[in-house]
Amino acid sequence: MFEEEYFKDRKQLEIKHEYEVKQWIRHFGLVENSKVFVHGAGFGQRLHWFMELGMNAWGMDVSKYAIKHAYGQAHGRMTDWVPCSETTKDWYDLVVSVDVLEHIENYRITNELIKLSILSNNAVYGITYIDNKNFPKDKTHITGKTKEEWREVLLKYYDRVYDAPANWYESNMYLVCLRFKK
Repeated sequence: MFEEEYFKDRKQLEIKHEYEVKQWIRHFGLVENSKVFVHGAGFGQRLHWFMELGMNAWGMDVSKYAIKHAYGQAHGRMTDWVPCSETTKDWYDLVVSVDVLEHIENYRITNELIKLSILSNNAVYGITYIDNKNFPKDKTHITGKTKEEWREVLLKYYDRVYDAPANWYESNMYLVCLRFKK
């Protein structure tokens, strides 16, 4: 489903990718060589900018086509699975997942969030909510929830889930998640 046809007009690098990455770096106080994992990286535009800005970034996407045609510095830094194990617990300083969860079948979301929440105490989830006018336009959107429903789901894996700061690009689509070290 997420191969060449899906990605045909999505490879371009947009100024929003750089802007988003810079806002996340500032918000979480990331410094050079901070470790970032980009979930559902597509062609790796955000992953590229994390690398460009000095982060030690890695990513994943289910599309072998996207991985093979990754953009710039993202090339060679992506896989098609979430590298979750006891050795990767809290390994990353930040997990970023933009426009991914609504593409996953509801019964698989729990497993995906368990893996992602193990990777880092900090996460940013960008989601197209069911009440967004763009939700029905993308036929690959298969799990529809309101922002509050997604917040409740994420609170099962994180201690705090809050709206992104109002000055973030497309702030209304982002939920910021924190898990306090135990």
